[in-house]
Amino acid sequence: MAISFLPVSDHRFKKSPFFACNDRPETRYGIYNGRLYPISSNYDEVAHYQHLKTHACLYDVPETPLRIIGKDAAAFLQKLFTRNVKKLKVGQAVYALACNHQGGVLMDGVLMCPNDQEFIYVEGTGDYLNWADANLGALDASISDFNSWVLQVQGPTALDLMMAVTGIDQPEALFYAVTEAKINGLTCYISRSGWTGERGFEIYSKDDDFDGVALWQYLLRDHRAQAITLFGLKHCEFIGQEPFVVRTSHYARQDSALKFDDLPPEASRVACLH
Repeated sequence: MAISFLPVSDHRFKKSPFFACNDRPETRYGIYNGRLYPISSNYDEVAHYQHLKTHACLYDVPETPLRIIGKDAAAFLQKLFTRNVKKLKVGQAVYALACNHQGGVLMDGVLMCPNDQEFIYVEGTGDYLNWADANLGALDASISDFNSWVLQVQGPTALDLMMAVTGIDQPEALFYAVTEAKINGLTCYISRSGWTGERGFEIYSKDDDFDGVALWQYLLRDHRAQAITLFGLKHCEFIGQEPFVVRTSHYARQDSALKFDDLPPEASRVACLH
C-alpha cells in the first residue's frame, strides 16, 4: 500500500541529534515513539537498495532504548518478558517479547546486558514504559527513558567500519551481543542484531548530550573506504523481512519441538511468530 504524507507540525515530536544531517526540502518523515525519523529523501531507492547489498548504509532510526537498574532488575525483567532473563549474561543481547496478563503481545524489542549494573531494552513503538512501571510492585528496580539515540550501519562493509571506528577486532563475535566502545571520543553501546539481514551494527548513545552532526560526519565522510552512504528506511521494508521468512522455515523443518530459549540468537526473533 502506498504511503500518504501529510503536513504535520513537528512541535510535539522529538528530533534526533542527527536530524540536521537528513533535513532537506524533499525529506519525508515518519513518527515512531514520538520521534521523527527520515523515511525518504527522493533518492533512487533501487540504487540505494543495491548499495546496501554491496557496501553499507547509515540510518537514523527511532527505536527508544530504556534503562533498567536496581538490585531486583533481573527479577523485574523476568516478570515482564517471556524470555528466561536469568540466562542473559553480561555482553549478551536477545530478542524479547513483553506480554500483558492475558498473554497478548504488548511490545517487542532487543534486551541487552552491557554490564553488571544495568540492562537496556530497545523497544518498538508504544507506551511500554508506563505499563512496565505500573508492574514494578515492591521490587527494588527502576526503568527509564535515558534519552539514548540510535544509529544503524548496515551492509557488507559495515563490520570493516566497526573495526575502523571502535577498535573492536572481532566484530563477528558481537552477533546478538553488546559491548561498550568509544567512537570519535563518544562512549556508546555497540550491538549487532541483524536488523536488515545484512552484516551490520547499531550505535546507542548514553544520553543526548553529544554532537550528533559531528558523529554523523565522522562515520559518513571520514571513512569513505567502506563506501558508506545515508538513506531513509523505506527500501528496508522488504530486506528486513526477507531473512526471517527463510530462517523461520529452516528452523521449523529442523525441529518443531524446539523451545524458544533453546534457539540460536539469529532464530529467536522468528520463533516468536509460531
